[in-house]
Amino acid sequence: MKQKIDYLTVCYKNYELISLQISNFKKLFGKEFNLIIVDNTPTADKLENFFDKILSDNENIIVVNKYSDIQFDGISHGSAIDFGIKHCKNQIICVFDSDFLFLYKDLNNYIQNLFQSGYVAVGCEFNDGTYDSVKYMDMYP
Repeated sequence: MKQKIDYLTVCYKNYELISLQISNFKKLFGKEFNLIIVDNTPTADKLENFFDKILSDNENIIVVNKYSDIQFDGISHGSAIDFGIKHCKNQIICVFDSDFLFLYKDLNNYIQNLFQSGYVAVGCEFNDGTYDSVKYMDMYP
């Protein structure tokens, strides 16, 4: 049996988007996923008890609260990812932004097969919608 992948994302005041992510994960993967959510919302803005029902219905979801006050976005987000990785258990960890929605139903097998064939990291294609950056990536892949 193949191991599960730990999917790690950060919540920063976007609780509705996190709810959408959870629904999407259930639809795509059933119960074959581990989802770690780091609540990096500033402490004063955290929604108390938001995750209670989610956690009681989903043993494959872990929510970790990180004490957070307002700081530079990159530092805040990066430290939340570092904090969340400490709660991962599997060898394969997928770090993704909470506004990135997976659509491919066989993603777990696809990723596991890549790692079994020798890949050490995978990611999505870079295309931010601007021609210049894509042109640069085509020149220097």
